[in-house]
Amino acid sequence: MARRYTKEGYDLVYVRSSKREFIRNNRLGVVTYFPDKNGKFAIQEDNYTKSEVDSRINAIKWTAKKSANGWLKDPNIGLIIQWGYRSKEGNSYTINFPTAFSSSVYSITTSSKAHNTSSGVMFIGIAYDVTTRGFNYYTRSITGGNDTCLWTVIIGWR
Repeated sequence: MARRYTKEGYDLVYVRSSKREFIRNNRLGVVTYFPDKNGKFAIQEDNYTKSEVDSRINAIKWTAKKSANGWLKDPNIGLIIQWGYRSKEGNSYTINFPTAFSSSVYSITTSSKAHNTSSGVMFIGIAYDVTTRGFNYYTRSITGGNDTCLWTVIIGWR
């Protein structure tokens, strides 16, 4: 059983079963609960059912391109993580991102991989002329040889 008192678009309601009083603003659809005996106070606004919450959460999808040169996009904060593979041919070349960043590149990490472990090939690389679409890369062999490939991980914002 509930008691209701209405004045100027507001309802003061006392619900006996829950022994909670609240004020409802009928124009805005906002409900304010008075503190209970434990001192808890709540404002109820824009309530959703479980199915509405689930559908809103499930509507936000991460997207990805799952390949050797791919990407992962977080729709919540706009973070994009990309990765790539390229054979090392020469000392200088251009790497194009699998998908362009619309804002900025935050970090580029590279590593080498030797196809023949007995050759002991290792090199260092320098990324330069970085844009939202790619970067140029210069390598210098430390131990000699060319039997390597380049792996990259790039982080940026959409």
